[in-house]
Amino acid sequence: MPIFLTATMAIRLKEDLGIDEEALGALLSIFSVGAAVAAPIMGRLAERLGPGPSLRLASALSGVVMVSIAAAAQGWLAIAGLLITGGIAATLMQSSSNLWLARTIEDRRMGLAFGLKQSGGPTAALLAGVAVPVLALAFGWRWTFAGFGAFALLAVLSVPRTGLRGVGRTAPSREGDVDLGPLLVLTASAAVCTALSAAFTGFAVTAAVEQGGLGESAAGLVFALGALAGVVTRIALGRWVDGRPDTRFGVPAMLVGAGALGFAILSRGSGSPAAFMVAVPFSFATVWGWVGVFNYAVTRSNATSPAAATGITLVGSNVGVVVGPAVFGFLFARSFAVAWLTAAVGSLLGAALMTLGGSLARRGAAT
Repeated sequence: MPIFLTATMAIRLKEDLGIDEEALGALLSIFSVGAAVAAPIMGRLAERLGPGPSLRLASALSGVVMVSIAAAAQGWLAIAGLLITGGIAATLMQSSSNLWLARTIEDRRMGLAFGLKQSGGPTAALLAGVAVPVLALAFGWRWTFAGFGAFALLAVLSVPRTGLRGVGRTAPSREGDVDLGPLLVLTASAAVCTALSAAFTGFAVTAAVEQGGLGESAAGLVFALGALAGVVTRIALGRWVDGRPDTRFGVPAMLVGAGALGFAILSRGSGSPAAFMVAVPFSFATVWGWVGVFNYAVTRSNATSPAAATGITLVGSNVGVVVGPAVFGFLFARSFAVAWLTAAVGSLLGAALMTLGGSLARRGAAT
């Protein structure tokens, strides 16, 4: 929620705090600066603490970040510092929730479980989009951040207590898991693909207003509709792979490659609200729809130490979130078309890297 609220409240932040498009791109990137550095550490921390304590800690950190932005942010620097902490919390949440599912869900429902879990991201985007006309325009962006921050703090209480234990100070074993080489290729693919999804979600509302000619409320609702498409895609694909247990990285690679079409539509969408009404949901379904099946495949391929393995691939994801919005913000401030066409090329590159990494992963495992 911290990063999606920052994206959807961009027009308000620009008016109140003077945060322009390039500064917004930097903010969206800095969320993952701390996360990119901390991702392997957070994966191992989740293994050592266990999933329950890790989930509670991550929720509490996220809530504190949003309440602090609401109460104290007076400029770019304050928001940037808090978003770094929010990125670390998000990384810990990913690793600990992956570990929870790997330890508790039976194989025949694992895909659906990951689809539901990964729908948390687009659900957050959906809520952030709806918050523009429902909350921000009525109560202001600060109260919106505060409300979601309070909800995150309450979520700490929702984590059930189970008998799942961490490994303590013992280093997690990776015996039988994928070798580091293929895992690094998959990490690179995650970097490219997440750079695209982060840039898209960070600028979709602003582009719909400034490029497509939609009103601010309408743009927020289109964003929410797109996020709903992302939720449905992730859950449906998760259910689909449960009937195909050998599915690995080919399906997410195809989705990312298909995302190039949506970006091509947006590159020609100046002054066309209809282009955004079509391309935004399509892009959510493709350049966002891949994440659940990708994490499912990483977890199934690294059954011994899933949190540590996803901690490695999350480095790529967080590097992508750092680089993607910053580069896209630079291009977007100069040419809508060039920015979207660059994203289309990136979709094809990300799909190619994911296909290669999946092929290498099938050839061997760590010993």
